[in-house]
Amino acid sequence: TQATTVRVRSTSEPSTTERPVVTQATTVRARSTSEPTALETRDVWAETKFLTLDRRSEMTNMNRFCLAHAVILAERMNRTLVAPSVRGGLLSDPSTTSLDALDFWDLRRAAPNVVFVSMKTFLQHVPLKNEQGHWLNAHEEWPMPAEREDALAQRLKSISAKVIILREDPSRNMCWMFKEQNSMHDEGRKVYANLRVLSKPFKNYASHMLFLPGFEFLQSALVVQWRSMTNQLMYTLQGWNPKEQLNANTDSRHHQDCAKSIAEGVEKIKAEVGNRSVVLFSDIHTGCEQGGKVCGYREFEGLWQKHLALDADRKAAQAYLEGHQHWSSGEHPFHEGYESDGGVEGLLIEYLSGLAFALLTCTKGDCGHCARGDSGFSRSIVAVRMQSETTKCMTWDSWTSPRLPAGCPPRHQHER
Repeated sequence: TQATTVRVRSTSEPSTTERPVVTQATTVRARSTSEPTALETRDVWAETKFLTLDRRSEMTNMNRFCLAHAVILAERMNRTLVAPSVRGGLLSDPSTTSLDALDFWDLRRAAPNVVFVSMKTFLQHVPLKNEQGHWLNAHEEWPMPAEREDALAQRLKSISAKVIILREDPSRNMCWMFKEQNSMHDEGRKVYANLRVLSKPFKNYASHMLFLPGFEFLQSALVVQWRSMTNQLMYTLQGWNPKEQLNANTDSRHHQDCAKSIAEGVEKIKAEVGNRSVVLFSDIHTGCEQGGKVCGYREFEGLWQKHLALDADRKAAQAYLEGHQHWSSGEHPFHEGYESDGGVEGLLIEYLSGLAFALLTCTKGDCGHCARGDSGFSRSIVAVRMQSETTKCMTWDSWTSPRLPAGCPPRHQHER
């Protein structure tokens, strides 16, 4: 807040507004600081029961499916939900030194009937201990995606443990599985959608960046958001599902061909909106620079060296796009102290892309060979832009056949 220094103010600091207070035998709610504290008459921490999550292996948007499931389950079981710790874009093991979900998302607005407490505050009153991969003083539960929250709450109602920790088995209940047809339902979709709302401190931080030196361009630029990690590419890097991997012969220039297709789409849009600066947000940037202070997408970072030809193709595509006049990478300018955190970077990209003057992304099948068209990240950005006529009618969801959403009039340079 001095000069151009901006930081996320932690909301995990102990606060009387976060202490769960028992007002009746079975009613738990957050008490205002103006009300007398119930701690003077009873130990509410001893009486309250909690639910939380530990580490998940997927990044921010997929994490929200697990978080939405936990929110609904906490309401069904009348348990206070401890906001899980977040580090590097992942839900992480409970920690007093990490930020938690309350620092990033407006959980209380997303689920007004659920009581939340920050992880830092919780651990000060209810320490958790992990030995050899198991939480000793809590009931561990591995929820299955196809088991609805009502059924799970009924099955767990006899559990008397003070803390229930929802855990992950990568072979059975990763977060992406909770969005599949056999597990997702209307209430889950609603909570998931509500969870995209950022916390007020983080939103203030992100909004302020628009006015920092070097960021003003976002207010008039065309943002290109390219989620290049398709299933085919992921399977190729991981060595999974051979029949669904990229073909080494026909796809030897996969990234470069896709980059060319994107550039052609950008030129079509420029013909309508004018020769504006182009900002590229993409996961084709990998690795770190400047001693680890500036980093790109790192989820599969260790696998690229096993596929040197594919890695060279990726780097050539990155150079091709960044070599265009008036194009710049949006991956690098984030403020010192947060550049290396993939979660903060992802949330900033999502938020700033929603506010940008114009956006080109891929959520359609015709560009799906080059981008993850069903990406929750990309779809979340588009959904935010659809809420305003101004941003809606400056949003293109395919570079192969760029078209404005229904109801938007054609744009011409002279209108600008």
